[in-house]
Amino acid sequence: MVVRLHVLLGIGIAVLTMHSAATFGQAMIKKVTVCELLASRDAYDGELVSASVRIESDLLERTFIVDEACLNLGSIDVRYGGSPLMEKHLSALTAALAKAHNTSTESHRRTVIATVVGKFHKTGSETSSAILRISDATSIRVVERPPILPIPPKAE
Repeated sequence: MVVRLHVLLGIGIAVLTMHSAATFGQAMIKKVTVCELLASRDAYDGELVSASVRIESDLLERTFIVDEACLNLGSIDVRYGGSPLMEKHLSALTAALAKAHNTSTESHRRTVIATVVGKFHKTGSETSSAILRISDATSIRVVERPPILPIPPKAE
């Protein structure tokens, strides 16, 4: 009877520990919008964030995030980074960007919508106000939409 009690107690402690670790990990990721990131670059600089985004790319030099609601605030350049565990999701994102690019025409522009997690960094560049180093991407879809704006020039 004492052994069963110790086993049950041990299982209970393990479950609580895993729950606390998961809750702590999620609490460190700030859920934000693109407009919030662009409007408050200093507040989010260096932070791990999660956002639902629209990603545009020319597949050569620029991949960036924009939002129709705050075009006046600029765009966020995308970089890839993170652990090898995220490689599958990032490969899926890259494949979706390629599909969107390869199936777009002058009259039918395709883009990628996804929920991304990454580290946000403000920059001092005139053409790019921030960088999001993406470490995970989920809910990836290729959608048909008119482009929000022409692809801005690459930051030097």
